[in-house]
Amino acid sequence: MEVHLPEFKADAVALYLADPARTIASAARDLVISRETLQLWARQAQPAGTAPEKAAAGAEAFGRPATLR
Repeated sequence: MEVHLPEFKADAVALYLADPARTIASAARDLVISRETLQLWARQAQPAGTAPEKAAAGAEAFGRPATLR
């Protein structure tokens, strides 16, 4: 099992949320992670208050561009 840094997880969620038309599957495919993994990270980030809802989301909501490290 691969371990991902918290920064990568936050950036992955930001990438997914930045485009309202983007699906979890397409974002996960681009990041070479499973759809289930990205879905879990997005669910964990929203109740924690570190991710906005998808409809109003953007990389700016995280205070940085949606670049991966």
